[in-house]
Amino acid sequence: MTEKMERPLRSRMHSDPEWSKLKQYEADFGRATKSYDDAIVKHLKAIQKSGKSSGKSDKLDKKVSDTASAKEAAKLQWIPQATEAFQRFQLMDETRLASLKEVLAKYADLGVRHEGARSALADGVLAATLGFDVTNETTTFCVAKGNNDGSAPTLPAGTMDSAATSRDNSVVGLPDGGVPSRHMSSNVLDVKPTVDEEGYTIPPGPANVPWDTPNGAPLDEGDNMDGDGSNSSPQRIKMAIQKEAIRENPEDANKALRQFQNVLGPSTSKLAKRGSRRISYVEGARPDGSSDAGSARRPMTLVLGNPDGGSSPGSITDMFSTDSPSSSVVPSLEPQRTGNSPASQYGSPASGPAQIHASVSEQVNALLRASEVDKLLLMGELALNSSKGFADLIPGTKFHIRVENYDQLAQVVPNETYVKVVSTSQPDHFEVDASALRDAAASTVVILKYQVRITESANYVPLTVQPIWKCEANQASLMLVYQLNPGLRDRVQLADVSLLVPIEGGGDIGLVQMKPQGVWNPERKAILWKVGKLGGGETDGEQQKILARIETTRACTPSTVAVRFTCAGALLSGIGISAVPGAQNPARVELDTALSFSAGKYGAA
Repeated sequence: MTEKMERPLRSRMHSDPEWSKLKQYEADFGRATKSYDDAIVKHLKAIQKSGKSSGKSDKLDKKVSDTASAKEAAKLQWIPQATEAFQRFQLMDETRLASLKEVLAKYADLGVRHEGARSALADGVLAATLGFDVTNETTTFCVAKGNNDGSAPTLPAGTMDSAATSRDNSVVGLPDGGVPSRHMSSNVLDVKPTVDEEGYTIPPGPANVPWDTPNGAPLDEGDNMDGDGSNSSPQRIKMAIQKEAIRENPEDANKALRQFQNVLGPSTSKLAKRGSRRISYVEGARPDGSSDAGSARRPMTLVLGNPDGGSSPGSITDMFSTDSPSSSVVPSLEPQRTGNSPASQYGSPASGPAQIHASVSEQVNALLRASEVDKLLLMGELALNSSKGFADLIPGTKFHIRVENYDQLAQVVPNETYVKVVSTSQPDHFEVDASALRDAAASTVVILKYQVRITESANYVPLTVQPIWKCEANQASLMLVYQLNPGLRDRVQLADVSLLVPIEGGGDIGLVQMKPQGVWNPERKAILWKVGKLGGGETDGEQQKILARIETTRACTPSTVAVRFTCAGALLSGIGISAVPGAQNPARVELDTALSFSAGKYGAA
């Protein structure tokens, strides 16, 4: 309902291009109508003055003639504009009417479908209720299930009569044409009711049901349990429950385990899952942790198969071996830790180096005035990411990372939960705690943030933008001049470049002309140009221009242009991140670094 009816109606004004230009059409038509109306008023005033004059005046007659000519010229100019405006309004009304009809037709169609489904459901329930028959349902169930030996059920005489008379609304009969139903057994059709000498049916005697059995009488009294072959009663399942538990033969168990071992084959998985535990089995151990005094505690390893198909000493088959002195004792299946190492609390790390992704992202905030940098602030952060949730790190270990070109940073704030400075003599070296990363709830962790030291502001501004305004009483003209920084052109390629210009003041906005074409938002009174990519081309270092002209009813105020862009594969600060090898990297971490920067509060006035 929301997707097909409500949303199309609400978004009609934004999706229809003609509807978005309605205010512009009305403004143009209003100006033309006002000009024609002013010409008519001037002509009537001139005629009124000429009539009040007692004598003839050539000046008044000339004024009347001039106003009449001006009125005719305004009329000739107004008629085509009015015709075009009326046609546009008529077309918009017709489009709106067609859209409303389409939405209402969908609504009616959905209503009909909904009511049809409800009606069909009610008809189905009514048909199933009226067509329900106890006899047919019982016969169908018996024919489908059968006896335990696979044979069809045999029903005793009088059974169907009892079932048929147990419901007042049940009807027993044949389908149309007198043909027996394929769901009914032939034994059921052969049953004939008993009638008296006058031809009336004699009601059957009471059925032998369990709840009618006298107290103290066994429920199975009268059942044929001797197997005399009588078909008067259905066959019963014989079961005997022994008092003693079944004892398993150790040789049979050993043989079954060997077959299971051969089917599984050798284990090929080397990577341990996070959260797994090592389990050791001890001969002679009981579930409560105690052991026999005469048996030695010998840890046993689970081996589910050898490459040669045999068993090895200490395998799971030894627990059931008849040659073992403790073969009669079932080993404990309670997990027991083999040590207090941190690896027993976490999943076993991979044998290879841990792959950690490091992402360094910077955000440049700048205010440009007349192509000169007025304010500038460059911030950045370093985050670590792992697709495995840092599970491949060795717990209890630490590794060092180094920030290259550390002297370019003015301030550095590490996240002490995961990282700390190694020493004051090496401020560019940081120690990362692998256990803290493993315990992190997120797969991406920000370990430090920094502020870049600004030496030459022009080296940190990738894009220069200069707006040139000309604000008049009835219109505003704008020229935007933007250029990629020549000093950064060789190593920086900007993407998603966009320029947003808000129109402040100006009263009612009329016609908006743009070159190249942008997107005008009448609600926010702003123009958006999506430039796209800058850099990597021969002409990207040249100045480029954007022009706009806006019709207003009052003079507007020059506003600040908001600039947005992104860049991947480079940093404005020039720093880098690397893992320190050797003894300072016991966690065996390999860093894969990704660099990027983007525009924060970036404007031009």
